[in-house]
Amino acid sequence: MTLLAVSDLGVRYGAISAVRDVSLRVDAGERVALIGANGAGKSTLLKAIMGLLPVAAGGLEFAGATMAGLTVERRATLGIGYAPEGRRVFAGMSVRENLEVACPAGAPERRRRIDEAFALFPRLGARGQANAWRLSGGEQQMLAIARALMGAPKLLLLDEPTLGLAAGLRAELGARLESIAEAGTAVLLAEQSITFGLGFAERAYVMRTGAIVKEGTSEDLRNDPSLKAAFLGD
Repeated sequence: MTLLAVSDLGVRYGAISAVRDVSLRVDAGERVALIGANGAGKSTLLKAIMGLLPVAAGGLEFAGATMAGLTVERRATLGIGYAPEGRRVFAGMSVRENLEVACPAGAPERRRRIDEAFALFPRLGARGQANAWRLSGGEQQMLAIARALMGAPKLLLLDEPTLGLAAGLRAELGARLESIAEAGTAVLLAEQSITFGLGFAERAYVMRTGAIVKEGTSEDLRNDPSLKAAFLGD
């Protein structure tokens, strides 16, 4: 079943075309990577899917229904979670408070989801009362993802989750993302790292200057000698 369908999407910043004619899909429970260098348009595309940027052309469907005109809040209610680039946690609030404010459920279900988040990310459980600004960069990234999970999403949008992380933290985060996907949540991962993106995803799309220039299974793309040129430019 197709969960997210993006068709000929265009996004503009004034006169500048940031994303053009992008089509992709994410099936229920699938792991898909969106790979590209900085400035390729990955973040813009995810923001448009989430409703944070207006769509200039094309269409978006989620679970077979159009998302045209839907607010960010409505998209979240339908089952889309979003962890933005740069983490954007609520710095003056505790780890637990960051999770509480992101959960629309009643108190018993909210407690259950927070317990699940702390089981998934033990580092956060150990620092539940600490203010978010006191966390390391890796811990803040884990908090951003845990916060996105508080709405029990069917689809999780992740924007550059490994950016700036040391190798050890990157591996730890990768293992946690595997657990999220194995539990049945579909993931669309925007990532600069070819190795991490293709290692996590089943399929991938490669973006360059606002357009999809390659797509295929991760195995096929990993063995494609032209991928480096498509990623970095000629």
